[in-house]
Parts: sequence; structure tokens; C-alpha cells
Amino acid sequence: MRRVLIVSVFLMAIVVCLADSFDVDEIDRLEKGMTPDAVDEAIGDRAINWMTMMDFDGTLWTIKWYKIHSGEISNKYTLTFKDGFLFYWGYQHEYQRSKDEEINKLGKRILEEERKRFGNRIK
Repeated sequence: MRRVLIVSVFLMAIVVCLADSFDVDEIDRLEKGMTPDAVDEAIGDRAINWMTMMDFDGTLWTIKWYKIHSGEISNKYTLTFKDGFLFYWGYQHEYQRSKDEEINKLGKRILEEERKRFGNRIK
């Protein structure tokens, strides 16, 4: 009986941890130009946090962070919407290593804004 209880608690903990994240294999469901609702339909409404930023030219950026897992490893994953449509998605280092100057600058700005607004709370 005790073993059954221990195994049940362990399995329940795994399910709870995975419920607020999506699997790395689900990335293929994302497409540039998707709306936030379409993204939620594709990978689930599981964002762990979000923020908006506006550029001087009036461009509205919405940034949503998700937990993504691959096996037992879980990391933070960023989706960026430009004026309401999915523009770019990836790990933070992918933004900063991008050869596209707009994405590269955007990655730096997201990181600065994230630290200002949330400190180190988004993990």
C-alpha cells in the first residue's frame, strides 16, 4: 500500500510539472503570423508570464514566456508577437545570436525589459 502511495504521488508530481509546459516536439506547430489564440490552440494556453512593449513607431510587441521540456529538462522559451501576430520564437540566446538585426536587438530589449519588470522571477 505504501509503495502504491509513493508511486502515485511521484506520478502526480510529474503530471503537475508538465501541465504548465509544452514539449519541444510541439514547436513544429508554430508558424510565423499566428495570432495568440492560434498559438494557444496549437500548444495550449500555458504562458507563465507576459508583457507588452511599444516602439516609438507604434509597433506593439507582446512577449509570452513558456516552459518547454525535453525529457526531464525544462527551460524558459520566448514567443514574440508583433502587432498581434507571431513574429519570432526561441530560447533567449537564439534571439541574441540571430543574424537578423531586428531580432538581435529585440532579444536584447526583451531581456532588459524583463529584468526591469520582473527581476529574476521568470525561470
